[in-house]
Amino acid sequence: GIYRQLIGSIAAVLEFPLQRDSAALRTPLGFLLPLGLGIVAAYWLVSRLLIGPAESPGILLQPGSAVLCYGLFTGLVAASLREPWRRIPAPGQEHLLLAGVAAVATFIVLGLPFATRTPENWMLPVGGALALTAMLLPGISGSLVLVMLGQYAMIAGAVHDLKPLPLLWFGSGGLIAALVVVPRLQRQLTERPGRMLALLTGVMAGSLRALWPWKASYDVRGGNLSPLGVGENWPE
Repeated sequence: GIYRQLIGSIAAVLEFPLQRDSAALRTPLGFLLPLGLGIVAAYWLVSRLLIGPAESPGILLQPGSAVLCYGLFTGLVAASLREPWRRIPAPGQEHLLLAGVAAVATFIVLGLPFATRTPENWMLPVGGALALTAMLLPGISGSLVLVMLGQYAMIAGAVHDLKPLPLLWFGSGGLIAALVVVPRLQRQLTERPGRMLALLTGVMAGSLRALWPWKASYDVRGGNLSPLGVGENWPE
């Protein structure tokens, strides 16, 4: 229930260099700072639990426990689909069509082949821009985008090993995405809330492809995370 407040608060912070109204920053910063602290702490702790060091793979890398994690994530997202949809004023056929198109498009994009080679530094801003854009859309994981680009291991390693250079490259792309994407999201949520929420519902539904529990591989550091095909053996 805080999605609009999140987008509005980020937009207010980005407008500060133009407005230069310090008083207008109090409310958005009072919302974003504790939220950001929780996000950073959760990422640090949970990524170690899910991924772990190389000598001790986390539960998301082990087929026996990974299938349970993805099953949990699938259930959480599936149950959350009603939240954006129920906020649409008088949903109709147009909203169903928009949600369907968004779901199909997301489903297709998440089926693209995964990158496996080590990315160059100049590619990290692209990853940062795409990952932040994904994180601002409900249901799409920024981490999943990094996996598709082959950047997940590099960024997670830079965070835990305190390597600032890759994070600076990555953050520069995220900043550009914030400046471009957030104002447009804010405008669409204000001017066309029903259509935007329908699209977001579809995006969330389509993202279930990436969360489907039974996969050909559970190596998020560059493996093939696509669902098992017909006739393939499920992990025990």
